[in-house]
Amino acid sequence: MQLSTMLIYSCVIYSKYLKIIFDPVNMLAVDQVDQQNQLWQECFEAFGSHIEVMHCKDVIVEHESFKSTRLGEGSVNHAYLFSWLKNHKNHISVLREEINPQNAIEDICFMKRMVG
Repeated sequence: MQLSTMLIYSCVIYSKYLKIIFDPVNMLAVDQVDQQNQLWQECFEAFGSHIEVMHCKDVIVEHESFKSTRLGEGSVNHAYLFSWLKNHKNHISVLREEINPQNAIEDICFMKRMVG
């Protein structure tokens, strides 16, 4: 388990009032894109019960860093993330982050497909 995951978990486990806004991309490093499902699973196991909101964004790797892109066109495995949400936290809010108004309609349609 990553140190950041352990720190988050240790903060929320001791309080019924502290909850998590889960931002999967902020937990991801460029060199972990191919192992992201494993990282998401570690996060869900460590603090999934404390997640109350999830940020939704997509990125591509460009020059060894992340660049925002339209939902569904990047590297993030949204199907994996939304599948977990449907099965474990189907009552929480999902917030679109880093929105480009020119892509708003497509992004909304993508999110609707993900939530079913």
